[in-house]
Amino acid sequence: MTEARFILEEYSSRIIQIHFSEVTSNSMHEKPSLAALLAFRSILDLVPEGVPVILEYAISESHLDSEIVAAESFFNELSLSQFR
Repeated sequence: MTEARFILEEYSSRIIQIHFSEVTSNSMHEKPSLAALLAFRSILDLVPEGVPVILEYAISESHLDSEIVAAESFFNELSLSQFR
């Protein structure tokens, strides 16, 4: 998350989308683990409001709706935190 924090702090005005996944040791994009979610939460407040989020991991069609709801819930913390 060090590099992500740097990019968000230095270039936030130029960010037009966020690709959200966990990258494995063999460079595969997978659904973020709990550890990855907790780490990402530490930089959520740096993500510019309104920036689209791309879920960059394989999702079966039967789980698509629930994954979208879970991602919306996670990223809505960004909007809520701006009013605290």
